[in-house]
Amino acid sequence: GDNGFSVEDFWIFRIAAHRDGVHGEGVAGISGDAINGAFSVVASGCSMDKDQGNVLLYTESGAEETTSKAPETEKKGTKALLRSVETKQPIRVIRGAGHRHGAPSCGYRYDGLYKAAESTAKENTKGGKYF
Repeated sequence: GDNGFSVEDFWIFRIAAHRDGVHGEGVAGISGDAINGAFSVVASGCSMDKDQGNVLLYTESGAEETTSKAPETEKKGTKALLRSVETKQPIRVIRGAGHRHGAPSCGYRYDGLYKAAESTAKENTKGGKYF
């Protein structure tokens, strides 16, 4: 859930968002586990992500560079998001500066609870598969 955070709560540094508990990882973009699903994601400028405001297409880490013939399913964050598709539990979304649609001009902003609706395998420009 929102854990007491309000939409538009703001942190100048990502580590401060981690310290305050809005995002459980200091560096990784996905916080969660394979059992409970994702608790939060930070959208902060991956060129493969698509952000339409109320819809966020979030890609796994390494999606731009992978040459794998099958999407990665063993990374902690990927497992968490795949589990969230099953559980439909809400995920906190934090947008970072430099990200597209409505992102803050600096720092990190909590933008509310979203649901992971589906998981789709895609192919990058190197022929690698990713979620």
